[in-house]
Amino acid sequence: MHFLNEAVENAASQVAGNHEGLDSDVFIHIFQEDEVIELVEEFEDGSSFITPGDIAETFNDDLLGEEVEASPEELILEFLNKLEVEISQDQEIGNKLRTIYLQRIHQYSEDLDEGQEEILRGIQEIEARIPTDKGYNIFQPIHERFEKELDGEDPANRYDLPLFGREEELNKVRDFPEAEEDVLILAGRAGIGKTRLVVEGSLLLETEHPDWQVYWTDIDAGNIDEGLEELDLEERNTILFVDDARNTGQIRRLFDLVDQHQPRLKLVFAERTHFTSTLQSHGNRLRGVETDTVELPRLDSDDIHQILQEYYGITDPSTLERITAISEGIPLYAHLLAEQRSRGEKADSIAQDEVLEGVFEDVLKDIQRLDSGGDPQDLKTYVKHLAAVGELDTDNDEQIQRFREVLNLDRTTEENLRETLTEHIGMVAVQGGALTIQPDALQEYIVYDSFFSDSPRDYKDRIYENFGEYTGKSQINQLAVIHRRYDCRDARKTIRDALDSELEQLSEYGFAERVKLLRRFKVLGSAYPHQAIELVKKSLREELPEAQEDEQLIRSSMYTMSPAGDLIIESIDLLSNALQGEPEEAAVWLLRIAVDFPVQSQLRTESVEQKLKQAMRPGLRRSPASQQRILEVIGENFLNKEIEKELRLDLLDIIAETSKIEIHDFSVDPVDQSKMRSWQGDLRMTEPRVQLRKQAVEHLIEIIWEDSHPEVRRKAAKKLVGFENSQARYHGKHQEVISEDELAGILEFASEYVSQDEDLQCIDTLSKLADRENAEELGIESEVQELEEALAENERYQLLQNMRYRPPKKLEEREAEIRGFAEDLDEEELEPSDFSDIVSELTDTSFNQFFRVLADERPEYGERLLEADDPALDSCKPQVLVGICSTDPERGKELVEQYTEEERLDLISAGLSALAIQDLDFTKENVNELLEDRSEIPPELVSGLSQVVHGYWEDHQDWTENVLLTLLQDAESLDPRSIKDVLQPLPLHKNDSQGVDEDIVKEALDYAEDRENLSNEPHGLQLAIEEIAERNPEQFVEFCLQRLENGHTGTSILPTHIDVDTERMTQAEGYSDAEDEVASRILDADYYNPIGFSALTRCFPTTDLTERLKQEISDCSEDELMHIIWYIRQYPITEGIEEIYLTILTEGVDDINSTETVKNEILTALSSDPLTTPSMGVDMKEDEIEMVRHWQRDSSLSSSIHRFAEEAEDYLLDDIEQRENRFNDF
Repeated sequence: MHFLNEAVENAASQVAGNHEGLDSDVFIHIFQEDEVIELVEEFEDGSSFITPGDIAETFNDDLLGEEVEASPEELILEFLNKLEVEISQDQEIGNKLRTIYLQRIHQYSEDLDEGQEEILRGIQEIEARIPTDKGYNIFQPIHERFEKELDGEDPANRYDLPLFGREEELNKVRDFPEAEEDVLILAGRAGIGKTRLVVEGSLLLETEHPDWQVYWTDIDAGNIDEGLEELDLEERNTILFVDDARNTGQIRRLFDLVDQHQPRLKLVFAERTHFTSTLQSHGNRLRGVETDTVELPRLDSDDIHQILQEYYGITDPSTLERITAISEGIPLYAHLLAEQRSRGEKADSIAQDEVLEGVFEDVLKDIQRLDSGGDPQDLKTYVKHLAAVGELDTDNDEQIQRFREVLNLDRTTEENLRETLTEHIGMVAVQGGALTIQPDALQEYIVYDSFFSDSPRDYKDRIYENFGEYTGKSQINQLAVIHRRYDCRDARKTIRDALDSELEQLSEYGFAERVKLLRRFKVLGSAYPHQAIELVKKSLREELPEAQEDEQLIRSSMYTMSPAGDLIIESIDLLSNALQGEPEEAAVWLLRIAVDFPVQSQLRTESVEQKLKQAMRPGLRRSPASQQRILEVIGENFLNKEIEKELRLDLLDIIAETSKIEIHDFSVDPVDQSKMRSWQGDLRMTEPRVQLRKQAVEHLIEIIWEDSHPEVRRKAAKKLVGFENSQARYHGKHQEVISEDELAGILEFASEYVSQDEDLQCIDTLSKLADRENAEELGIESEVQELEEALAENERYQLLQNMRYRPPKKLEEREAEIRGFAEDLDEEELEPSDFSDIVSELTDTSFNQFFRVLADERPEYGERLLEADDPALDSCKPQVLVGICSTDPERGKELVEQYTEEERLDLISAGLSALAIQDLDFTKENVNELLEDRSEIPPELVSGLSQVVHGYWEDHQDWTENVLLTLLQDAESLDPRSIKDVLQPLPLHKNDSQGVDEDIVKEALDYAEDRENLSNEPHGLQLAIEEIAERNPEQFVEFCLQRLENGHTGTSILPTHIDVDTERMTQAEGYSDAEDEVASRILDADYYNPIGFSALTRCFPTTDLTERLKQEISDCSEDELMHIIWYIRQYPITEGIEEIYLTILTEGVDDINSTETVKNEILTALSSDPLTTPSMGVDMKEDEIEMVRHWQRDSSLSSSIHRFAEEAEDYLLDDIEQRENRFNDF
């Protein structure tokens, strides 16, 4: 066994390191001695076990140094222990050893004659290395009890295979001897791997902790005390493992034994989640016994895949997905399915029904063997109907009563049957009062076997008619699976009959009822798309009842606020699922909804555009054939007048999905359906995929030629260029193009479009096609050259090139180019209207630099531009004037004075800004005159003059602030844009704002006082409010209170992200008075409300306000105490918050338990989530629980407070459990 060499050397080195003077080669030499080899050969021939003493007797003492104090036997024992650890930590070695031993056993067994069972047992004892002469059955060593499982002889329990996905839980068992807890409860559903985990962990535990031994304990085999003497609990460290225990008396005795023999005795339980509370209650009655409960989750998809791939050799993706989906993360089912497949049974398809049939038969046998709990036939009937109903909500009185009536059971009998099933049948799961059969695949098999395998047995009348209103959706889903998995036409007919029955009553349904109907039959979209479309059509077309009530839905879409809106959303969802099966009709109806209901259809993830985009995106489960048919519908209807511009822009995104060369697909995780899995990779360019791209390109070209909307044409041109780009990327990856015809067609169209001088922005977009450097490699060199020639001959495009700045050129280089163009400009050939044409078409492009430099170089032509009566040039004229002022300031002053008389306000500001650089006095004089001559300043001048003074605050503070203050005080009106412009010249930044004149900040505050929502205001206003808060806290409080008086409550009284420097605030004059005002308002029963004050109070240090409020508690009324609690509930537990709570308990009330209002408010506050600590999950309330437990331990507090603290702890724990259940359900 050469594979052991490294482990032997490691063990020898470790022992040698523990003993001075000991050479590690000693151990290797010992096992090469003839005497030891002879012992091994005798052992293999049937002699007794070899002991460390036997090996030590062969030991030559001369091999040891004088410094070695340990005896040979001690050294051998230590070496063997170290070697055992080395082997246990190497999974590969363990597998090889077990294979060798199993091969030997198999060989020996073949040589045995009939009747030699005793010899065979002896060989098995050799393989296990354990004696088997125990005289009792209650306690058995782990490796003896699970011998078959460890040898791989039990297909359902392959303990010979390594564990996956249980590292953390495995460590819990392995390290249990060192844990503070005395009892470890491993909880989880049947088949989840609890027992396997304990066995694996126990073997590791015994290896790493040789002074501990684990015993499997069968508490139903007899009286526990009968076997205790042989366990020797007084001397030996022992762990007892109990699996699915139900004998309460025996369990109680075990807990008593743990209490009696601590710390030498510990317990491990493997139990279903539903029964863990019973075990925990046993531990709770003993103060000295600590219990730890670990919940075993389902294995995730990756773990199941690893099991199937590494130990069963399953690599086919579809097979992996099917087994994983059926197993639902339960290892037992994964092993059963894989074991069956590995035996070659039905190799071309997984025979999951046979596995599930075996599991179901075992369940029926278990029911038959039950001694109590009702008639076995009633139990079987219960299980079958529970599976068919899908989920039985025991908290729903109507549903549970209906269930009893269908099964003809009285309440007592039904409850007894339910209790028996939940206690003894592992497949019945209980969560939050709901009973289900798990996993889903087993549930579906039971329904098929019970109601459809021979012939339909009244499923519709007995199940759907009675329980459809409760679990109709899950029933329809279940029937669809049964039809697909078992080719059961009767299941499909049942769906059809159920749907027909609903459609007959559709005219009586209002919006809400129709939404429920669409949700119930959602699976039709993917399973039976034709029926899904029929359902949507009738739901939208059928007239509503005349006197329908505006009933509410149990679950309303997060994007809509009415049942009518939900009807549209559910229709979109159902149709989108039908796109692969019935692409034309589903796409037509989706477009119909988008046209008729544009508001509802354009809602984020639920929109028609998003659904069609998903359908056209390359994916593993989306066929190009279906996508071609969807694209045909879009192309045929795109230019229809009913399709508005906004929808057309969305449809272009859908068409462009076909240009992608990679798949980035998403699917629901087959184990955890709340998660999504992604897959990314290159897309195979099949002929249907190439044809789909060709079809999309043709549609885009038609849209560019024909569409009446410039914005649509330009976006279509961008998408068309995207197809050429994707070809280039594909070539870069694969050194080949997708389609030469596609590339050539795109470029030929571009050349023709440019030649006909159509939409300039489209031409500009298409010009990017001429920038392809590797045109020769792509086979389009001649087409690119043709496009370049067409662009060179297009005068408008060439003018655009001169006007526009294109990075990465430096600004200086660009300026030189413009000056060169200006020098060559022929004023007779180039009219201002030529520039107007460019500016009007390319509205998203800035030409500021061009016009400024052009006017600077050719001021006389600049004046022609200023005089041009063309609205398209108005946006460019301020820059033209700036250019003239720069090159000829005196002419610029004349123009400014002229425009002042003409009231051309935009040009006045631009000119004054440019002239200020050269003659600031002139600018100041004109600005002052402009302001003096007006009682009300128009918004254009407010923004313009704010720009004029920008940059002069540091050197000309008084002038700058006087101008800005006048603008604020005399503005005709102020809005977010103008207030932003006015505040921008000021240094309103942290540590810089203290020098700003207070009158300006106050004016900004006056503006803010009446604004509806400060979160929509410019950041400069927030900085001004922060400056007031830090500079003058009293005025800040007055501002907030006034906003509350004006009706702005909660977070809207201040900007959302306001950040007050509380250190500076507390040092400001008047801070104490401001704090007193806030505290008094909190206590004011007629004024304070927590939502309205939350934004204000969070600006003040919590420690200061809590200290101030604490002083008032002894004199507070109940209402005032309530206000204090409302205030502190916003914050997480701190020392100051805890003092407030405790002061209320000790000084605010005489007895908290008799003051129900205050008591309940404290409990509610403790369980609430602080506003300052947003959580993505369930807040476990560690600080709150620790606080109330501290009160329980505090002997200085009264018994009344102790009692309240205990109640508070229970309240918090119950609340956490309820939140976790709601979170899990969500």
